[in-house]
Amino acid sequence: MKWFILGILTLMVVLGTGFLVMGGHSTTVTNKVNSQGALIPTRATALEEQILKLYPESENPSLFSQSTPRDVKRVIPANGSEYSLYGLHFSVPWTDLLKKNEKPGVGTQLFFPQQKFVTVYEDGYLSERFVTGSDGVFSAKDRQQVSDYFGTNITSDKYMFYRIVLDNTPDRIGSSTTQTEALARAALTSVKAVITTGTRGKVYSFNLGNVKGFQLGDTSSEKPIVLYVFDQANSLFNLSIAGTQDEVDYILSSLSFL
Repeated sequence: MKWFILGILTLMVVLGTGFLVMGGHSTTVTNKVNSQGALIPTRATALEEQILKLYPESENPSLFSQSTPRDVKRVIPANGSEYSLYGLHFSVPWTDLLKKNEKPGVGTQLFFPQQKFVTVYEDGYLSERFVTGSDGVFSAKDRQQVSDYFGTNITSDKYMFYRIVLDNTPDRIGSSTTQTEALARAALTSVKAVITTGTRGKVYSFNLGNVKGFQLGDTSSEKPIVLYVFDQANSLFNLSIAGTQDEVDYILSSLSFL
């Protein structure tokens, strides 16, 4: 996976007007509601249609995938190599380390033969910087819109927040019954578009007891997969792996937290 996420598409949804901004272009969709506050269906559909133009499914397949539970093939690590990085301890099934590339403030990448690699990002670099940080797309207004619909504490629980984000799909906006829901789902779409950038395939969830999280992408594609891993305190760790699914499961089976 490339060190920097290039060409991030920024989607801002401003309460009440449905003002969409992407790459310097804007479109206004007026979200009319009835006297009970329910969103008129045609307006919800119009908002969905605008977002689908920004994020076509053919170019963003992971964006349209809800998380599917996946059983991790448990492996007893043996004959591999062990590493400790950024609060994670793990084993890889490869022994010949070709190169170790460290970038302060970003993370460390370990390269192995046959184009295999593992990247561990520093302090939730992928999510914290590009989603909620100063470079992020999840503004205070977005957080408020999501909290208005899903609950005020949703962004304080990282695991639950990422589950809601990854279970959200753009095609659910048009079926929203209220303006509050439609705007919340539109805001979540912008977050999911960022965290699934560079992945191809489905989104999976897994739970090993001490380790739980999400896998973005399929190892059968030419793209590396991305892991969002949480410990029991719901602290977030980010990894990217180029390898087979069995090799990914080998690494997941060995994960522990320092």
